[in-house]
Amino acid sequence: MPAAPACASPGEEGYAWKLTQAFSKAMNEMTTQNQRYLWLWLGLVLLLMGLLIIRYRAQQKLNEKRYYFDSAVSESSTQRNWMRLSIEQELLYARGEDNKYKRAKVINMSGGGILFATGEELQQNDELEVILELSPGEELNLKGRVVRVTENSDSEKKERFMIGLQFTNIKKGEQDKIVGRILQEQQGSVLEEKRKSKGECILCGKPLPEGDKGVKLYCPKCSAYDDQK
Repeated sequence: MPAAPACASPGEEGYAWKLTQAFSKAMNEMTTQNQRYLWLWLGLVLLLMGLLIIRYRAQQKLNEKRYYFDSAVSESSTQRNWMRLSIEQELLYARGEDNKYKRAKVINMSGGGILFATGEELQQNDELEVILELSPGEELNLKGRVVRVTENSDSEKKERFMIGLQFTNIKKGEQDKIVGRILQEQQGSVLEEKRKSKGECILCGKPLPEGDKGVKLYCPKCSAYDDQK
């Protein structure tokens, strides 16, 4: 007869049960610990995402400020360049290939260029060197490119060609001097009109005699000084 299978002893069954319980406990502890690590990792990811969102929004606001600032600077620069002053004075100009300067009559000027009249028919894109007097003893040596040429065929004047010259490579300091001259002249014109309306001498601001108001611009003293010049 075959032998009957051996049965485990009670001691062996208890050991196997304890081993199973210990393994289950170890697995539970590992799962709990892994869950803690998982929550910690998720927390760090969320914190990092929050920091990235805050930085992105801050960068957006900074870019908007820079855009508005650059736009304001660009608009201010454009307005400065095209602030024109009608003025009657002479300038000297020469073509780029020679040093023979010729006289011309300034019609108006700005920080970006000059409109002048001359008897010479210049060509568009001609490169010119210009000597412009801003005040007695102060001259600017500038370079420019002809961007417009018009002819007044009905004019009997010698300077019948109107030349629009755009400055090239003008320095900021030179441009500021031109703009300063323009602002000074405009302020002077406003002051003159104000004094005219009040019946005052446009030079010194003293009240004119009653008979001279609305007729003369200068008081007797300034009128004598102007006649001597």
